[in-house]
Amino acid sequence: MATIVWLADVLRAAGVQVIEEGDWRGRAVSGSFAPIGVLWHHTAATSSPGNPAPALGTVIDGRDDLEGPLCHALVDYNGVFHLISAGRANHAGATRASGPIPAGDGNTLLVGWEIDYNGVDQVMTAAQYSASVTATAAVLRQLGRDASFARGHRETSTTGKIDPYAVDLDRMRADVAAQLSGGSPTAALHSLRRVNGTWTTFGALGKVAKDVAIAGMADGTAQVAVIGGDDVVYHRVRRVDGTFTPFGALPGFGGPAKGRQVSIAGFEDGTSQVVITLSDGAVYHALRRVNGTWTTFGALGTTAKDVAIAGMADGTAQVAVIGGDDVVYHRVRRVDGTFTPFGALPGFGGPAKGRQVSIAGFEDGTSQVVITLSDGAVYHALRRVNGTWTTFGALGTTAKDVAIAGMPDGTAQIAVIGGDDVVYHRVRRVDGTFTPYGALPGFGGPAKGRRVGIAGSPDATSQVVINAF
Repeated sequence: MATIVWLADVLRAAGVQVIEEGDWRGRAVSGSFAPIGVLWHHTAATSSPGNPAPALGTVIDGRDDLEGPLCHALVDYNGVFHLISAGRANHAGATRASGPIPAGDGNTLLVGWEIDYNGVDQVMTAAQYSASVTATAAVLRQLGRDASFARGHRETSTTGKIDPYAVDLDRMRADVAAQLSGGSPTAALHSLRRVNGTWTTFGALGKVAKDVAIAGMADGTAQVAVIGGDDVVYHRVRRVDGTFTPFGALPGFGGPAKGRQVSIAGFEDGTSQVVITLSDGAVYHALRRVNGTWTTFGALGTTAKDVAIAGMADGTAQVAVIGGDDVVYHRVRRVDGTFTPFGALPGFGGPAKGRQVSIAGFEDGTSQVVITLSDGAVYHALRRVNGTWTTFGALGTTAKDVAIAGMPDGTAQIAVIGGDDVVYHRVRRVDGTFTPYGALPGFGGPAKGRRVGIAGSPDATSQVVINAF
């Protein structure tokens, strides 16, 4: 019998709040279990803020007429997933064919969520709906299935079941499909690369995101900026001991700042700077003072498809953007807050063009840029101290996103989201040669993501943030 002992890791990686109920990995009824999809139920119990999981004991222990466990997870009033079983559970019974799910033994074929609401005068809470969609997408991705493999019990029941009550199952499947296709934000995750080249386990940052960025600070802290699922620009600090401050929204005009892409850079004086693109592509810049307050966002006078910023040792900043014409542009923010004009980077027979861009600064006053081309090919160039650029060189891979970080020893570290969605990493040595790409470890295989950011720290560690695939 197969088991889904990976369930806790997969759900947490997707940003779902999880409680593991006792020996859930060993709790099962006898019989076969080889799941191909997910089945949604409601419990018929009345949940509330004060009693968010009234059916918890029942789904673990069963009823007089049915042996427990009765599901794989119970979804409480607040959208928390209580893990009940990693093996076969008595939740589906015999199934009739529904979508791609064949007629047969539903307890063999389907992972079951019991969503804790009564289905009479109570409907699914927004938190239950959102968590159920996210968890379903995560499990179907793990199983290698599309959204059509998510069904409601009323669609598969041979005995007239009505659950889950008062929900449009086609709409729910469409929301699952949107997450699977990348149309919805996903969990932001963080990992640290030790000096010996090994990685810590990815940990959830507690927020879903559409874009992610990270900056290393001179005091050993890191600052994370994300575009949340609500398009708001959020920021938090990772302390030296590995704990995080809460996310806070950056101030905008008449409310929180909103954006489409984000990049952040740290400076030796303890300030940081953020660049974002708005929904119309306009590029804006703000500075975070040492006391944690922010300057007003100021327009940089251009539109862009992607943005990046790097802090330099002399207190200047360098901004790189992919313009509306796909050209890669660069400018410098002087210490007094004024900017040089944008200039196009040289390419082959004309200005360089790209799809994504990242930039990193180095102690010797140089900077380095990585871009992806329209076909996903990754290229690298270096800006000399005199402001001239080396020729772009191919990095031997294709990518969906790219990031680069400068390290204290003059090396650079590059992270990419590969064409297979795997997160890869390599080092550019001081002599300009590169180590091979290596995949970052994830849950039960290589880590996968949609967007990636990387930052170096004074102790020669580096940190990566991704939003989960």
